[in-house]
Amino acid sequence: MLGQRRGNILRIFQQLKNYAYALLSFSSYNCIYCHSRIRHERNNETGLYDLCMHCQQNIPWIKEVKCKTCGRYEDCYDCNRRTLTHFIANRSAVRYSMEMKEWLARYKYRGDERLLPIFIEMLQYPLESLLQQLPASHPSFDYISYIPLSQERLLERGFNQAEQFAQGLGQIYQIPVQSMLSRTYHSGKQSQKNRGQRLEDLKDAFYFNDESLHTLTMRPAHIEPLHILLVDDVYTTGSTLNHCASIIHKHTKAHVYGLTWAR
Repeated sequence: MLGQRRGNILRIFQQLKNYAYALLSFSSYNCIYCHSRIRHERNNETGLYDLCMHCQQNIPWIKEVKCKTCGRYEDCYDCNRRTLTHFIANRSAVRYSMEMKEWLARYKYRGDERLLPIFIEMLQYPLESLLQQLPASHPSFDYISYIPLSQERLLERGFNQAEQFAQGLGQIYQIPVQSMLSRTYHSGKQSQKNRGQRLEDLKDAFYFNDESLHTLTMRPAHIEPLHILLVDDVYTTGSTLNHCASIIHKHTKAHVYGLTWAR
């Protein structure tokens, strides 16, 4: 009789414990983008935790690439007509659809930095793809760098989105983030210019930071060439990435890879 009562008490205790765990294992909050109410299991490892299912389903992920150089999901004419490519490969997380343009504009131009963790999480998918391309003797990048903003644009916006992406990824992957380039002037939106205008704009737009050269040359000789990841928000034709990679090549022996959020 005593054993049966004890068994009942244990069952009730276990039921209460399971109920408490069920309550704690769910969180209810607003979607970070559309603000609709969502519920997620705390141990959910699939999808983007802070987005509702509707917003997640609208993400145009780049799951397969057709151009192995730039990571484009369709035929690439830019890489075919480029005479010299200074970067090894670029990979991007999403297609630059109208919805993705709005996401980036809300963060980049309207200062909604709550979206930053989402962008960083999304960038991990193409970064993992690039890591798989590195040689077995060099399993990770030596440095992460980023495309700089002009001083004028930095003062206007208050932050460099590419730098924030790079810093976030550097913390996750334990890779040092190094500022390697500076921008002399703002050349305007590259998406609104033809190929010739983009190339003309880039001629004197960037220069190598001399102070970073000391850091790079302090690396042991046996790990040369360096493997450097250059981060930006959007890949349009690859002119900016290619030009910046060429500047880095002039100052240090390195293999440069590109990582952009949108393509």
